[in-house]
Amino acid sequence: MRSVSGDRDAFIFGTDARSGVRSTDRITDYQVGLDALEGAGSVTSIRDNGSAIVITLFGDGDRIIIEGAALTVDDITFTTSGLFFF
Repeated sequence: MRSVSGDRDAFIFGTDARSGVRSTDRITDYQVGLDALEGAGSVTSIRDNGSAIVITLFGDGDRIIIEGAALTVDDITFTTSGLFFF
């Protein structure tokens, strides 16, 4: 789900980590310094595959793919609300 506040997007993810289905969410318009990821879940890994940042969540291995060749892992902002765990 995406919540918009002004020009800022907050990409919000749920807690159904063990739904029995591996799902993938794809973000194609992430803006560095403006957008953020929000949600509940544990992050298993974050990797840069050269054309996207791939975040794998604990549980069913659900993935968040943030596309953008110029992005690096350091460009991704997680909320400070403590909802994502590493």
